Formats: sequence, C-alpha cells, structure tokens
Amino acid sequence: MTMLTSVEHSDLSGEIEDDGVTVQVDIFRAVGRQGGWLLEVTSEEGDITRWDEPFASDEDAWAEFLATAARDGIRSFHCHENETLH
Repeated sequence: MTMLTSVEHSDLSGEIEDDGVTVQVDIFRAVGRQGGWLLEVTSEEGDITRWDEPFASDEDAWAEFLATAARDGIRSFHCHENETLH
C-alpha cells in the first residue's frame, strides 16, 4: 500500500447533517494528480466507509456520496465495521 504524503482536499468535502445524523465527507487526491479522487465518509462514531475505486472528478465522488445517502440513508454510514465499497 502506497501512502499519500501530500494531498489536496476538494471544496466538496465537509460535514453533512441529515435527519439528526452528521458524517464527514472527505474527497481528496494526491497533489498534482489529474483525476484519481478518493472518497471516504466518517461517522460520528469513527466508522469509515471508503470507496476503493478512484473517481475521475471530485464532482463524481460527491454524486456517488449523494446517491448512496439517498438510496441507503445517511444512517447507513453508522454502526458497521470499517467498510470498503467497490
């Protein structure tokens, strides 16, 4: 596993609150890289959901977060073992 030493975060990253639940959405990539945006969502309890495939743009990553939250609910990011989505 390669460690990212220098990353840039998308302006779309941040805390999202819905239905009394708050999660931290983090969309980031290695500095200077084109594409390759990574998506992680962290619950208030520290549960981390990460997607293992990079996205072409930060907007694509954001759209995936919104689609997952709409389909499964914001609470789907809570109360599970750390999870990687494909």
